[in-house]
Amino acid sequence: MYKKAIAMFMLCETSVHAGSGSELGIVDLPIQRERHTDYPVFHSSSIKGALRFNVERSEEFLLELFKDKWKDQKNIFLSEIAKQQTFKKFFESVFGEKEVTNDKESFASAVAITDGRILLFPVKSLKGTFAYITCPLVINRLKRDLIKASLAPEELKNIDLTVEDGNALVTTNSAVTVNNAVTLEEFTLSAMPENKVDTLGMLLANAVLPDDSAYGYLKEKIKKSLVVLSDNDFKEFVSQSTEVVARIKIDEKTGTVSSEGGNLWYEENLPAESILYSLIFTQDLNEGGKKKAGMENDTVSAKDVLNFVKHVIPERIQLGGNETIGRGILALNFYNGK
Repeated sequence: MYKKAIAMFMLCETSVHAGSGSELGIVDLPIQRERHTDYPVFHSSSIKGALRFNVERSEEFLLELFKDKWKDQKNIFLSEIAKQQTFKKFFESVFGEKEVTNDKESFASAVAITDGRILLFPVKSLKGTFAYITCPLVINRLKRDLIKASLAPEELKNIDLTVEDGNALVTTNSAVTVNNAVTLEEFTLSAMPENKVDTLGMLLANAVLPDDSAYGYLKEKIKKSLVVLSDNDFKEFVSQSTEVVARIKIDEKTGTVSSEGGNLWYEENLPAESILYSLIFTQDLNEGGKKKAGMENDTVSAKDVLNFVKHVIPERIQLGGNETIGRGILALNFYNGK
């Protein structure tokens, strides 16, 4: 049974290609999308795999960074956890076996990670360069998820927004409106200032981004450029306003377009500055996990597991394809409801 939870917000610092395989349409390599809404999504398996990969890749750095801190802990963060082999075993006991075979005793992971759902989507704006758009469905999803995880602030619980197609709710000090209208891409919508959007922008700015001066500009951007569209209008933008990039295969010998098949393809990316969120749930380390970590006689609570997860996940991770051309860099921020 999962006892503890935390929200993990993900800012796309570069465009992200979390692929769903090849398609027969115009876009050869589309991004992952929800079946029933067509909204962009990071599947939970992609997130968990990325977290595991990024922790393993930065393992020695993490050990050195937290060695002294772990020595002072009186529960599971004992000094032996900072030893490389113990760290590896404990990490695997929390995240589950990396490889499961029939001749190997397996056990359930102590963490559960939900799909990464879209929260704020950047769209080109006539004024203010770009606006952050969202919709009532997305906000109510966030509210429902945080309430179920006991993370929702009271101010969010009281926000209930309704928008008609062709209209847009904006902040009272909006930086993206011109003459009571907001123009996104080639569409112009009637802009209606709303105090609840001010409150929503303030809550999101404080929750989704790290408490770092490097993100000060984006925090202000959320507060002043937040636009709440109808569910239908939002779906149209997140379906049609992603990046579609043409990729060409070059023959390394001739330096020209390859004569082999498949030399031109189109690839979809979630644009930079997009913001998604996921929930991480933890439970007490089970007997199989404790045995794996060599801690059969210890009690490792869901709170201990959550603390460990927060400590070892890097501030930035890489998710999805095309790592070597700079795709998929995410800045993470944990939110515990305060």
